[in-house]
Amino acid sequence: MRIRFLANTNIRTSPNDFSKPPLGVIFSGVELDVEDRLYKGKPLEGVDTYFRDNQGWFYWSGRVVILYKALEGPKVRKKESGLEPENIGGSWQFQLGQSDEAPELEKRKVTPLPATSPPEEMEDGNNSVARGLSGSPPQGTKARILPEFAPDIESLPLNWGLESLGIPDYFWRERNLFGKGVRIAMLGAGIEESHPGLEDVVEKGRSFCGGNPSDFRDENGEGTAFALLVAGRGINTVTGVAPAARLLAGKVMSNYLSINCSHFLEAFQWAIEEEVDIIMSNIDFRENLLSRDQRNQLSDLFGRAAEKGVFCLAPAGRSKNIRPENRFPAALSTCLSVGAYAENGERAPNSIRSYALDVVSPGDGLVKALGFAGQEAVGAAAAFTAGGIALLLEWLRRNNRKIEPKTLIRVVRDTAVARYPNIKCRDIEYGCGYFQPAKVLEYLERNPSM
Repeated sequence: MRIRFLANTNIRTSPNDFSKPPLGVIFSGVELDVEDRLYKGKPLEGVDTYFRDNQGWFYWSGRVVILYKALEGPKVRKKESGLEPENIGGSWQFQLGQSDEAPELEKRKVTPLPATSPPEEMEDGNNSVARGLSGSPPQGTKARILPEFAPDIESLPLNWGLESLGIPDYFWRERNLFGKGVRIAMLGAGIEESHPGLEDVVEKGRSFCGGNPSDFRDENGEGTAFALLVAGRGINTVTGVAPAARLLAGKVMSNYLSINCSHFLEAFQWAIEEEVDIIMSNIDFRENLLSRDQRNQLSDLFGRAAEKGVFCLAPAGRSKNIRPENRFPAALSTCLSVGAYAENGERAPNSIRSYALDVVSPGDGLVKALGFAGQEAVGAAAAFTAGGIALLLEWLRRNNRKIEPKTLIRVVRDTAVARYPNIKCRDIEYGCGYFQPAKVLEYLERNPSM
């Protein structure tokens, strides 16, 4: 496994005995190969774990970020008796060992995330972000359409993301927030507006792929699935996060092999002109496939959207590569970069490792729960986040509050629950942590002068 030091760190012969002077210092920015496990030692700033290299030297983990585990793929989690592996850096499994001097280590306890009152910090290790509740609605379930958006919430089919983050109780029932009045442009594969769960949801659409511009139909179902995750009405499918929001469909591709940057730029400009509140771009361009002029155009357009008060977000990227990379437009500072995690709190397998990652959201399994064949988790996570932002924007509007998108992005990052607090917002697999819309709203309520 390879790590990078974020600060000058002492090289020690023991993680427990500091009476001996350090062997030397390893400087900030240096990368080093170490064992695939941690050792318990003397706590520093509340962190008591250390890495060990192949020479037997120890390094405090409090100012370190894990880059990747070389030459091996993710290991399958197995339940075994005795000490349970500790998940450091996402899907990799590292045995938390002990040096010759280290005392016996107790098994880490699981800290589930309560639906309505999430903790300030999650214990690293074998976390359970979700509560293990079933998210798949019974086939053929038909819940009440939201009349005046005051539904019988108990009858609505929910996915595990909605349940685990307490959306129905905290936002729908307690605060009557359903995303009413919020307009969201979804730029991607189009939307099948005739789907029963999207009745009266899609306000308008346009194709930028050539041919008939009024034909923005979704050809593979993925765009429709994401639309349902944002604003589905709960008819024969799972209810969206913001079921009262209105959608605009900008079709820029039929599949991921047909993405054209000029089509996307044109669609993004259209969304700005439509004066939407949120733009979700289901696009992730590799940096080396964009020209300098295209990157500049992307930056300029997203900056213009921010100036007009439009909140922009995009999937961080889809990749199973070990090495981290940044994808566009998510890597732009004016765009919230979203990764995906599964019901057990683990990063989704195709959620990219990225230095520009902001937060992770529920995504893995959500498309399948809708009855679609696709397994796309990262776009689902971005859609789920777009719905969460819509609830927050409705609250801001109701309270005559106006916040710049860059400020709201900062609050989203600051209130995210870090997987590993000592590397919050420097974690290439979890970014600043798990998206917590309830914590964002609580922060906004405590800071009325923002």
